[in-house]
Amino acid sequence: MHFLRRPARFSSSAALLAAALCLMAPSMADDALIDLPPPIEEGEGMPGVGDIPEAPPPVAPPAPPAAARDTAPADAFMYVSVTAQRYRFPQPWERMPPQRRRGMGVLIGEGKILATAELVADATFIELERATTGQRLTARVVFRDYECNLAVLEPVAPADGFFDGMKIMEIDTAGNLGDVIEVWQFEDDGTPLVSEGWLSRALIGSYFIPDRRLLRYEFKGSLQNRGGSFILPAVRDGRLTGIVLGYNASDQIADILPAPIIRRFLDDLAEGEYTGFPVLGITYARTTDDQFRRWLGLEPGEGGIYINRVRPQSAAAEGGLLDGDVLLAIDGFAIDRRGFYQDPDFGPLDFGHLISGRPEAGQTLEVDILRDGERMQLQLTPSRTPPGEFLVEPYMFDRGPRFLMTGGVLFKELTRPFLLSFRDWTTNAPIQLVEAERNQELYNEDRRKLVFLAYTLPTPATVGYERISSAIVERVNGRPIGDIRDLAEALDHPQDGLHTIELEGDLPVLHLDVDLVREVDRQLEAQGIQPMSRLE
Repeated sequence: MHFLRRPARFSSSAALLAAALCLMAPSMADDALIDLPPPIEEGEGMPGVGDIPEAPPPVAPPAPPAAARDTAPADAFMYVSVTAQRYRFPQPWERMPPQRRRGMGVLIGEGKILATAELVADATFIELERATTGQRLTARVVFRDYECNLAVLEPVAPADGFFDGMKIMEIDTAGNLGDVIEVWQFEDDGTPLVSEGWLSRALIGSYFIPDRRLLRYEFKGSLQNRGGSFILPAVRDGRLTGIVLGYNASDQIADILPAPIIRRFLDDLAEGEYTGFPVLGITYARTTDDQFRRWLGLEPGEGGIYINRVRPQSAAAEGGLLDGDVLLAIDGFAIDRRGFYQDPDFGPLDFGHLISGRPEAGQTLEVDILRDGERMQLQLTPSRTPPGEFLVEPYMFDRGPRFLMTGGVLFKELTRPFLLSFRDWTTNAPIQLVEAERNQELYNEDRRKLVFLAYTLPTPATVGYERISSAIVERVNGRPIGDIRDLAEALDHPQDGLHTIELEGDLPVLHLDVDLVREVDRQLEAQGIQPMSRLE
């Protein structure tokens, strides 16, 4: 096959990768661990998640106690050191360089350690270290939920005395605004370093997954930096009241993942069939405009938020909620025109807590609505859709993206992380793929994932098709494509010595010579593109 040796066409893996990168958007930034999207605008985000609330003013600090501090919590904490490697979503056969992370974990049961899911994401190696003694032990993840940013770890091998003398930490779910909180760290010699502050407010916000928002505490106080990480335990009266996720030194405010969310996560996990934190499946708008309120038929002193979209097959849709309804109350808690309700524990709080935070998993809610001027009540049971069941997965960790390379054509399943690999992805990512992600319900139920042609390397098999990229695949060899496995199966059935690839829109049909494709695939593998596919 002498044509494969033409240097201008197909000479080396370096040339192939350079050609591939030239076909991708110039703003691609795939070396970042995660490139978060811009702040969520009103009513946008994952279904069931509202806009960012206007938080109440902080509570004034109480006088710190004069009593001696209880040092017993020191025996419940340990460092969690992680080596992690993410996959490159633009070049899915490759991994990014290894990264090192470190944070604190908490002993919550016999050989069970609580940590954040963010800390152990994409981990290839996890090591525990006693904060007071320096003893070390290799660990693994038992379970994790990235939406609530929590994980449970356990030793890989027998502990060999690692946990001797350690104490299991109890969880405190009774925190109140104004409570004195201790944040624990350790000096290099194992001496505890405890910083005091107070719980200044509660609000609804994201932890790790930008579009998933749950109850969050804010800690007001001064923290020193020990160990290069602010993933730290927060303690009240000797019990765990939350995990610090980050610290703003200029404002002296730390974000805390609170104990009620931790308790809910652990109880759900203990039941044996984890359900997670549910959502309704809606997006909404505030009703602060007086003319809009009159058009809806709302009374002057009445609250309510306008439901502008109900996701098909969501809990809201199954319960009978419709586009255009006004949500007035949930389980007797009135919702104001900005989407807040009066929480008995924390004061004004975003109504999302009534869906994801307060109810037990599977609990039915009584929802008051206004529809076409008529007030009525519905019964809704919020539920969670696992990320793998979305047509376009909202996040992906701990495994590589699914793809298939053949003849120099790269096919992938569309995911949000791929779109996030573009800086300012909402404007720089391919518009047709962004629109597909935003309008997943428009695709028929036969599609389990959206397979798209990512880009085309210049090879003898792809002459004339080099500029085709970012196109959703409809059929291959006459077969409809519902996911990447369908694509692999279809490629086993060429027609008259050709692979025929039909794309969405007005793009031309691709015809690839099967013999050329096979020879190109051999050359690609020989020159370093391995693996050529990942179907699971």
